[in-house]
Amino acid sequence: MIKFLVTAAIVLVCLFILVLVSCLMVWVVMRLLRWLFPRRFGSKAAPVKKPTAKKKPNYKKPRPEPEEDEEDA
Repeated sequence: MIKFLVTAAIVLVCLFILVLVSCLMVWVVMRLLRWLFPRRFGSKAAPVKKPTAKKKPNYKKPRPEPEEDEEDA
């Protein structure tokens, strides 16, 4: 019985180490892909910009000049 518990503990520890190493490998591969292809594998915080609609020209409409009444007194 004790031999079985020791074997199970060793298997669980090895399985835990295997999971940690596999997560590390996935993290390294993702970092490498983000470094090589930043647009395709970039973070969601900076998506690829879509083309925007044309902006209207930034000018002000001329104000109508106040009408002057020419009255001679």
